[in-house]
Amino acid sequence: MHKPRAITLVCDATFYAKRKDKLGTLVFFDSTQKEVLLWKHIQSETVKEYKDLKQQLENLGYTIQSVTFDGKRGLPKVANSGCFSKLSLKAI
Repeated sequence: MHKPRAITLVCDATFYAKRKDKLGTLVFFDSTQKEVLLWKHIQSETVKEYKDLKQQLENLGYTIQSVTFDGKRGLPKVANSGCFSKLSLKAI
């Protein structure tokens, strides 16, 4: 059950294998409430995957106050894509 609110978003992707048929999960987590808000199985970490989950959050009524990434792999592309423009971005 979703409870739309202002959130402090943490985004992370985890992959389960390094084979050609990769499978991973992209997770959007509210660090203030310690709640997984959305997740999606993915084959690669792309800007499109982040934009899709961000749009779903916004459609559900959430307001993103800040975003934290782990700064690995495709994340520089996401941070520079405008996907989370006008937000406080933090790569750790």
